[in-house]
Amino acid sequence: MSLTKKDFIYEGKAKQVYATEEADKVIVYYKDDATAFNAQKRGTVEDKGEMNNKISTLIFDYLIEKGIPTHFIEQLNDREQLVKKVSIIPIEMVVRNYVAGSMAQRLGLEEGAGLILADFKIEFGKDVDGNIILADEISPDTCRLWDVETGKKLDKDRFRRDLGDVSEAYHEVYNRLVEVLK
Repeated sequence: MSLTKKDFIYEGKAKQVYATEEADKVIVYYKDDATAFNAQKRGTVEDKGEMNNKISTLIFDYLIEKGIPTHFIEQLNDREQLVKKVSIIPIEMVVRNYVAGSMAQRLGLEEGAGLILADFKIEFGKDVDGNIILADEISPDTCRLWDVETGKKLDKDRFRRDLGDVSEAYHEVYNRLVEVLK
């Protein structure tokens, strides 16, 4: 699908949203900006936007394949996705857990899958037809991911807590997900 980026619509902490020729589709641009503690801490993480785009693409493709409706249409390039335009429902849902038991079975993953999914935040939106669908992103910015063997944090906590190697951690998450989800 070849739509072009038109008018700027919105900018958040980690993304920019642009209109396209089609009113029900927008382009999301992933930035390298990082914030923590309600934006009191700010910085830039090399490749963060690219990795969050790639990781979200992997996960959304997997969820769509399993029949879960999302806003994702396609990855356009290293930093941009084409998605369905949604009105975000102003409820934030945070789930704290480990990938285990029936959840691992339903998702077709091994328990832990080399990473502990300690918690994650998801957002839902309404598309133009009024359907409630999974939206936003699923990435190390919105999940806490720990190495199953060492407990090493492989997520935004590396930035929050000044642990260093943030970009490397995001790359590691992507590489592990490629192995598990493809």
